[in-house]
Parts: sequence; C-alpha cells; structure tokens
Amino acid sequence: MSIWLVGSTLALGAPASGPVFRIAIVTLDGIHTTERAFAATLHDQGVRTRFVLVSATQRSQALSEQISKWHPDLVYTRGATATLAVTGRVESRRMATCADRVPVVFVAVDDPVGLGILPRLSARNRNITGVIHTAPLAAQLSAIHAYGSLHRIGYLRSPNEPGSDNIARALRTAGQREHFQVIVQPLSLKPNEQIAHARLSAAITDLRERGVDVLYLGADSSIGNLRTRATRAALDAHLPTFCATERGMRALDSHCLFGLVSSQVDVGRQAARQAIAILRDKQRASRIPIEYAAHFSLLLNLEVARTLEIYPALSLLRVAQFVDPDATPLSGYSDGN
Repeated sequence: MSIWLVGSTLALGAPASGPVFRIAIVTLDGIHTTERAFAATLHDQGVRTRFVLVSATQRSQALSEQISKWHPDLVYTRGATATLAVTGRVESRRMATCADRVPVVFVAVDDPVGLGILPRLSARNRNITGVIHTAPLAAQLSAIHAYGSLHRIGYLRSPNEPGSDNIARALRTAGQREHFQVIVQPLSLKPNEQIAHARLSAAITDLRERGVDVLYLGADSSIGNLRTRATRAALDAHLPTFCATERGMRALDSHCLFGLVSSQVDVGRQAARQAIAILRDKQRASRIPIEYAAHFSLLLNLEVARTLEIYPALSLLRVAQFVDPDATPLSGYSDGN
C-alpha cells in the first residue's frame, strides 16, 4: 500500500466506488506512521478519501480559514498543539473554530480534559473524538517502579508547550500519593528554537546532581523534538530515561532505556475506525467515545541498559519487547512525539 503527496495533498489509491470524503490532516511536522496507518485503514475498509495536509504552525484564525476553504468532511489532528489550534479551548469559545462546523478526530493528545479541549472525557457538547495514545500515568509509574527504586523523577518542562504544565502537575500529584519527589527543570524554548546541546546537557546534568533516579520524557511535542538529544545527554550523565511514546523509544539515535507505549500503527487504525463511524455510518463525533490506545507494550533498549549497567528484573524481561538499535526505524519515526 503506497501513500504519496500530490502538491499539498496526501493521496491514496481509492476504492472503485462510493462517495469521496475530504479529510484535512493537521500536524506540526508532516506525515508520520500514524497518518499512514489511518489512511491505509480507511482504504482497506472501502472508504474513498482525499487528503490535504495543513501545517499547524500558523495562527489559529488563518488555520481555520485555510481548512474551511477546502470544505473537508472531517479534520484529523495529531498532537496537543495542532488539536488546540483547530478546536480551541472550552473556556475561550468566543471565536468560532473548525470544530463548530466539521467533526474532529485527534490522536497523540494525552490529556484532552487538562488541555481544555473537552470539559470531561464523556462530554457530548463538542463535535470531537479521538484516541489517547499514552498509557495512564499510574501504569507508566508502575513500570518505572518495577524497573528499580524510585525516589526522585526528573522532568524537562517547556513553558511553550500546552501539555507540559499538565504533565508536571500530574507527576507531582502522583509523587505526593506514592512518596517520590518530582524535580522539574524548565527549558524556555521559543517556537522552532534549536536548543544548544551544551545547554540541554547542563540541564540534564543538573537533574542528575540533584539525585534524580530517572528522567521522564512525556508526550509534549516541543520536548519531543529534542528527545534524541535529551536521551543522549542523559546517557552521558549516566541517567536512565523513560519514554511515554513509541516514537521516543524507536526514534533514530534514541538512547531511551525503557517505556510503556502504544503502537503508532494501532493508534492510526483506531482513529480510522472512529472516522469511518463519522463518515460512512453518519454518527456524530460527540457520540463516539474517546478511547485509550487498545494495547501498550513495555519496550526496553538492552544496549542502553548495558551501557548504564542498570538491568531490569527477570519479571520485566519476560514481558518486555526489545528495541534493536541497529534496526531501521519505521517510516515516519524521527525526533518527535
């Protein structure tokens, strides 16, 4: 199955008959594995589609106007920044958004309520549904506890990333409940800024010197764009890293030790099933439950474990999948979330 770009439009060989649905794909960084799985599943289910790729880097009003001119039947978004650009926040609904006119299916948003996309997961007042790609934080922390003792967890916080404060807050709440300390290291990033490696290394070294046991890399996209450099700096500082996303584990040159993650392919397929319910079965997006990814896997990089000389318990080895550092990453894997 091949997917290709025609101008600014993502196209896929269409089934022979039926209506052609127009889908706007809104992301910060183009097409990745999740979008390819989404499009391929629609095709395999006999849904004829035409895609246009829209960059989420522009202002919300300009983005809304660009999408509206194309008259899509559905908008697909990946990531918190792209989704908020399309939907806006519940508490600031003075301006009309795309979601007022067109159903939205999101992926790679780990906390749609905390971000203000929805007032609660069961809310039916917005024409939005989607797939939460990260495991519940309690499950992630259980995996970290199972690997070794946890007294302090480090987190790189980006003030410019919509979900970063929510992740820091959730970690602190969990720390109070489970009796571990959270050390937050702010990284003030401007849009598209490439942080100097020395500055990133200094921030991570500071976390190590403050007694952090593990560096937590969540799903926030601005830190995601620095993830491979962050894991390299952490490895140099002899600090193990936990990644909450598959892309963080499998990205080229990633040195993340372990993570509890969903498959990008599976998430794309789940989102496609939601889109089919909207487009072909004529269900309202608000009536389709927001779902967590159906499956999560514990991924472990044994090469990093050997370098750090920090080995997991046998019980984890029995259930873990191993990341091959010499394998070619799946299509679309890169420095990102």
